[in-house]
This record gives sequence, C-alpha cells and structure tokens, in this order.
Amino acid sequence: MIKKHDPRLYDEISHTLHRFYVQGDRGNDLVIADLNNVRLDGHPDYVEEMLSRKEPHDEDYIIFRSFQDGNAAILDVGANWGYSAGSIWAAGASCKVVSFEAIPLYRDCLERIARLKPHLYNYVMMALSSSTDILRFNVPVVNGTALTALTSASANPHLDSLAQNIHHSIIRWMPNVDDVTLKICEFEVPVQTLDDVISNSPGLIPNHGIHAIKLDVEGLEYQILKGAMTTLSSHTPLIMTEGGNRQAGLQELMVSLGYLYAERKDDKLIPVSGTGTKINGFFYHRDRIGEYRSRQILELELC
Repeated sequence: MIKKHDPRLYDEISHTLHRFYVQGDRGNDLVIADLNNVRLDGHPDYVEEMLSRKEPHDEDYIIFRSFQDGNAAILDVGANWGYSAGSIWAAGASCKVVSFEAIPLYRDCLERIARLKPHLYNYVMMALSSSTDILRFNVPVVNGTALTALTSASANPHLDSLAQNIHHSIIRWMPNVDDVTLKICEFEVPVQTLDDVISNSPGLIPNHGIHAIKLDVEGLEYQILKGAMTTLSSHTPLIMTEGGNRQAGLQELMVSLGYLYAERKDDKLIPVSGTGTKINGFFYHRDRIGEYRSRQILELELC
C-alpha cells in the first residue's frame, strides 16, 4: 500500500507489474483469481448520461462524423461498458454500432444501450482474435476496482506504458482514493475470429455492410485483424487502431490487404509514410481514397 500522492507511486506500480509479468509471481497478495471478486469501473446507471453527451471522449472519434448510413455498421471492438459507442454517435455518425466485448460482466451495460438505441445498436459478448481458442486476460485492480479499459491478453505488454496508464487513471479518475493497493485479476474467456462471428450470425451486419471499425484491444490488434481478413477484403472499412501501426506485423498485414496508414490532424486524416507517433491511427483502403476525400476526412499531403 502506498499513498496516492507519494512520488514513489509510479515506481511502486512498475514494481508490481514487474513481479507479475517478468518474475511470474502469482502470490495471493498480487493476484485476484475471480473476476466476480472485483468491482467494475463501468455501470449500467452511467449509460443514459453517457449517451446524452455532445462531445466524444477522444477527439480522434470526430473522423467518424461522415458515416451517416443508418443501414451500415461501425464495429466497436473492445467496447468496455459502451462509452466508445456513445462517442461514435457524439462525433456525428448515424450508422448502427455493433460492439464486441470480452468482459462478460459488462453485458448489462451494453444491454442498456441496446434498449435505449434499439435500431442503432447491437452487441456480442465475445473476445476476438486470430483463431478459436481460450485466452487469458489480465486487468489491473486498484483498491478492488478493475481498470477495465487496460484489460489485455498480452503476456508481454509494454510495461512502461501500462504503468503510465495505471498511474494516470489513479490520479485523474480516483479522486477519493488515498491509499493505493494494486493487484492483477486473471480471467479466461473464449475467443473467435471476426470472420467466424459474422458468418455465423445472420442479420448482425446491416444490409449496407461495415463502413468502419474501431479497435481498442490493448495489444491484440494484429491478431484480431488477422482473423478478419475475409471481412476486410469484402467491406474495406476504415479502421481506427489504438497504437497506430506500431504493433509488430500489423503494417505488413494491412498493406497486403490494400490498406494505407494515416493519422488525424485537426478534422482530417493525413497519410503517414513510416511509423506513426499518435496514440490512435487509421488504416484506409486504397479503393476508398476518392470517397474519403469527397467526405472531407482525408487529405493527400504526406507526413
């Protein structure tokens, strides 16, 4: 336990992560073995207020403003308790949102959105990857509350980034916390490929297809897109990925499917020739360049 404003907090977080991920420590003082034994940081009671917001929680979502077809879908992969779906609509999109979420305890949150937006929302409680399997996920838990946005199936996450995100969450979003105790909750869930879920779920995708995908999956971007190659080839959606094009193998995979990479500058996407630097990046298909330029979300000046 350490005080929230102790200057050693970041170092203590880093030490805890090192014990878990590097040393393989699974002691009872560090690990919570049952997801049912933690509190979630999202709740169904938050949903109505979230849907009333006029601004997205992340400015990068403004790129979705031009997607106005109510008979098309934007896939929200890594939905958490649903705030990203709200941000897609807050940005100005009118498409149906279809969410995918790995944490089963968030079903009630997503069901609340579905009841409030019955014609614009659907969800699947399923984690996605490159094959059908069982994956072990890890989520940081601070004083019994899971920081679910930082849930990851990666056995080797970037520990400095994870420590920074945990530290930021404690300082910004936990105003009533004084003493800090960090643990890790491990849980397992089944995973499928996006291609399989879509092929086995008639009616999940509306008639005009998939126009965009948002991915916020803490390091599983490559695996999920590898398991969606048929879907990407058929629909050529715009893809927003946390971490941009920096994950190993991701850029090469997307190039093989006809995609180019861009990052947001103000309200437009600007092509990037090398490795991106922004928190979020966008892959756009070469066959959609004219369409995106006419929508005024893509400029062709090169960074």
